[in-house]
Amino acid sequence: MAIAVFLHILVPVILIVLGAFDFISRMTGIGTFFPMAMGTGLLALGSFGKAFAVSEILQIIGKIGWGKYIIWLIVTSVISLAVGALSSIPLIGWILSLIVSPVLGVFAMRSAALIYSEAVPTTEAPPAPPPVGVTSTVKFCAHCGARMPADATFCPNCGARQ
Repeated sequence: MAIAVFLHILVPVILIVLGAFDFISRMTGIGTFFPMAMGTGLLALGSFGKAFAVSEILQIIGKIGWGKYIIWLIVTSVISLAVGALSSIPLIGWILSLIVSPVLGVFAMRSAALIYSEAVPTTEAPPAPPPVGVTSTVKFCAHCGARMPADATFCPNCGARQ
């Protein structure tokens, strides 16, 4: 039995140890433990350390606002604790928890994504070009998507040759 348990936890332990080495090497400034070429292999462990990029995470939280972030953590924690307490009720609580837990997971992940999107600048898509066959007095830049006269050779916005 002990050998079976050891074999079942061997792969997760190896992954945790490799992740720890990657984290320590990045935090100490040595560089990444995994070469970038390994990212193309079967296990893309080189990007695992990105989850522990503490300075980048702190910058994003700063853009979100520490107050808003802490309130979000408190709200999601209180809701999670309530669902956890619900699951302690035999049978009925287990069934309710089974129904509520996926909804809680979606809520937590969606709210995290919405808060994160506030800190990341959005890029606007260039306007759609006019339909084919329709003559127009304007055209759109192939590089930046800016509107420009149909006979223009250079984009007035980015200066790219058309």
